Amino acid sequence: MITIKYDKPNKLASMQSAFVSFPFNRQIVDTLRSMPERVWIAKDKEWEIPFNLVSELEKRLPNHKFKLIGEPIDNSSYTDKKVSEVYTLPKELKTSLYDYQQEDYQILMNNDKFLLLWQPGLGKTAEIIAVALKRKELGQIKHCLIVCGVNTIKYTLAEEVKKHTGMDALVLGSRRNKRGMWNTQGTAEKLEDLENLSEFFIITNIESLRNKEIKEKIKWHMDKGNIGMMVLDEAHHCKNSSSQQGRSILLLAKHCPYVIAMTGTLLNNSPLDAYVPLKMVDGEKANLSAFKTRYCVFGGYGNFCITGAKNTDELQMKLDKVSIRRLKKDVLSLPPKIYTNELLEMGKGQSKLYSDVLQLILQDIDKVEVSPDPLSMLIRLRQVTADTSIITDKIHESVKLDRMVEIVEESKEKVIVFSNWTSVTDRAVERLAKFNPAVITGKIKEFQNKFQTYKNK
Repeated sequence: MITIKYDKPNKLASMQSAFVSFPFNRQIVDTLRSMPERVWIAKDKEWEIPFNLVSELEKRLPNHKFKLIGEPIDNSSYTDKKVSEVYTLPKELKTSLYDYQQEDYQILMNNDKFLLLWQPGLGKTAEIIAVALKRKELGQIKHCLIVCGVNTIKYTLAEEVKKHTGMDALVLGSRRNKRGMWNTQGTAEKLEDLENLSEFFIITNIESLRNKEIKEKIKWHMDKGNIGMMVLDEAHHCKNSSSQQGRSILLLAKHCPYVIAMTGTLLNNSPLDAYVPLKMVDGEKANLSAFKTRYCVFGGYGNFCITGAKNTDELQMKLDKVSIRRLKKDVLSLPPKIYTNELLEMGKGQSKLYSDVLQLILQDIDKVEVSPDPLSMLIRLRQVTADTSIITDKIHESVKLDRMVEIVEESKEKVIVFSNWTSVTDRAVERLAKFNPAVITGKIKEFQNKFQTYKNK
């Protein structure tokens, strides 16, 4: 018989606890040890678990009888998302949210610290902007700090803020150069911006937090209530809790009332990838050493390499409790991808040139075999099939580019054309001149800014 008594928490920080006692049984002990947030109370010889884990315990021990004493405060399960209050969307939000975004918006507003594990392309940025604006509207925060796990997306996020709110965002240390382009300067400029938080949204990269002065200044703003919300974008890039930036992000998360960590790929290589994100949102209580012991399998030389994972069900429950996972296939009615391979017949001139180039390669086949870069000799064949003018000025034929023009003319939507070579891209632009195409190649400087300019054409 397993006795479960509902009562006030003793060692757990939960609304209510369930105290579990039973005659010693190895199966029951192992099952309880696989539960998140379980504590053994030696003096009372009983286990303390969150009240909403009882249903999970009953499910895992179907052949045992349970005696329940008292009543749970509600019938929720451990991984249920708390939504006790419904919030309207913020007035300053200029764009509308999809149904799934509005559903998750309520969850984020009802939970101070959370993980947003959406697949890329579902609108994570719009979601956190809406949450931040609402907390500002309610007087909960004065400023929101967005920390980029990938340095290059700082200005992309600033444009997203502009798009969804009409507001400017402060990218720490950003100054205009002589050409009017934004460039990020050094520590002095970032500290100068932190002295005067001129915008509601403040954006910086995770590497900035390696600097002690910057970290301490942000922490000071959090302690003073100036920065009340922190968002870590691409959180999977910050998985080393022992690094300077890892320690800094965990420190700041402790001093910030509202925290959201976002990523579409939380676990890449090992369970250890989840430690920092979980720690940020108070989803993990153990230290790094205990976390490794609990969830990592070690092997390799000296038994120091992480070779696998264990207790994955328990880790998944911890993640489910403090995260929202969304996949495109679950929320968007997208048509299936269609791959079409087209066989195109080259014209006479193009076919003759192809045969000539092939014959030259066959004549030098011995050189191909000993060449340090044999593929470069074979690339000539591919270039002929793309456009003969790459090889010779005497023949101008390209069945591929002819077909490309037909596809673009037939399409009623925007079309993206890729090529391996800039020389082919240049000829494609000439063929599509009447459509005024946007062009992005390795020759174009300020790639990110150019893409932002072109994407709405």
